[in-house]
Amino acid sequence: MKTPDSDADIDVESWVLEETNILENTFRFTDVTGSYDANSAEFKPLGDEPFSYNIVGLTGCTAMVLLSKRGIYIAHYFENIAFNKDRNSPYKSQQTAFLHTVQQGLRRGRLNEQVSLASNAIAIDDDSLHGFLIIPKTGPGNDNTQIVEDPYREWWEKIKTTVGSILPRLNDPGRWHEYKYAPQQEEQIVRDEQGEAIYEPIWATSSGRVLFKYDPDHNGRKKTLLYFEKERMEAANMEW
Repeated sequence: MKTPDSDADIDVESWVLEETNILENTFRFTDVTGSYDANSAEFKPLGDEPFSYNIVGLTGCTAMVLLSKRGIYIAHYFENIAFNKDRNSPYKSQQTAFLHTVQQGLRRGRLNEQVSLASNAIAIDDDSLHGFLIIPKTGPGNDNTQIVEDPYREWWEKIKTTVGSILPRLNDPGRWHEYKYAPQQEEQIVRDEQGEAIYEPIWATSSGRVLFKYDPDHNGRKKTLLYFEKERMEAANMEW
């Protein structure tokens, strides 16, 4: 497994950028079915082949990773679909939107894009199991007129509760880890005279990026790594 040259920010950022630009490893989170509900989730066992996942371009969305020595469940939830429904939503209330686009996916699967966590619970459950949420530090308030801290706490806690009902080990708060990122702001984007963006942090830096790597034979041992932007999540740094 290739790892950063050092723990220095410059080396970690260079490595994260290189790894997350490998397109075949990019976790899909676009609407491949043509439906409105474009949240995505996948499960993959940790077997005999190395693999990586990456998510790029988080600017308000939420990502979730459930990881054990047996497998990984990775999910991406759009802000305007799951937590702060927009005018295109087919659902009348935010509660209904969350139920259909997040909770239903975890319990039963959703369309062709969200693999059911419940269907894979036995395959992932292990004493090494931990949950990770990558969430925005700020976002619109309930009335969408101001920016507030920790904008979707109610819904993030519902995710943990729903996951815990499927995987009881994750009812233990000590098994959950949160990483709060700063969503890209308009003033950070550099534009040319025509208004076209010529520089955006989410494409030029590790901002808004998630990287997971698994190697079944790293110096004779199995190894997992999980990075959010430039931070390594130690609970996911496993060798066995």
